[in-house]
Amino acid sequence: MTSGSNWYSVFADCAAQSLARRRLLALLEKLGQRGALVLAINRIRLDPFADAGLLAAGASALRRAGQDMEGRRAFGELVERAPGDPWTLAFTGDRLRAEQLSMRRLPTMTA
Repeated sequence: MTSGSNWYSVFADCAAQSLARRRLLALLEKLGQRGALVLAINRIRLDPFADAGLLAAGASALRRAGQDMEGRRAFGELVERAPGDPWTLAFTGDRLRAEQLSMRRLPTMTA
């Protein structure tokens, strides 16, 4: 096996893990397990390798769970992770539009 094929398995594992985490969020939300949902989302937000789609799904779930400001903060974290990346900005803008929010209304993070 070459080293190149090892990278494929690492990326396949990451994609599978991301899908499993999205399904977990959906299941916890459907079951009404709000505390477990918030805990799972917080773990995802702390993961530096979590993909943007998973972070956005968590942000949307927070808003649906009644934590609007925390959901907005989570959307803001998407932009903070890659502030100069046009793809991230476009993706976040699309998700915010779907949530009927705007970039101007996101809370700013303070140190």
